[in-house]
Amino acid sequence: MLAWPFWMYATKRRDESTALSVVQQIQAAQAAVRAAPGGAGYATSLDAFTAPCGALRPLSVDLLDNLQRAGYAIALRAREAAGRTGTDCQGRPLADDFYVSVQPRSARAAGQRAFAATSQGIFVFFDGVAPVERDMLPGGLATPLDGLAAFKIP
Repeated sequence: MLAWPFWMYATKRRDESTALSVVQQIQAAQAAVRAAPGGAGYATSLDAFTAPCGALRPLSVDLLDNLQRAGYAIALRAREAAGRTGTDCQGRPLADDFYVSVQPRSARAAGQRAFAATSQGIFVFFDGVAPVERDMLPGGLATPLDGLAAFKIP
């Protein structure tokens, strides 16, 4: 009977790892969009990464499917205060910043950590709700990903 709690814990940790990996890959893909020749901004929808332009490498459909199977929802849009900077080769809008969030659809189906990112970094909440932009500002409630080490028990 002790195996069940350990299995549930391991499953949640694996799912959280999948969610974080997706956020990291989207952040890297956004940097590639911005750095591309004529890079006028950041993508504002997932379509930009599933059917990309030119030499931009698409995100793995398997990766997004794994995220869905793990019980997470994903959203990508322009950041609230972002200005529109043009369009990509498919006519999709670009912005001068982005916001991506990945959070569990249900507390029972996935991990408890939720993640969000902008061009400024990746942030985490521990309650299953992705940080909103105001929580990601300096002094906000969200924890920067690189600050998670402060929460570990030695």
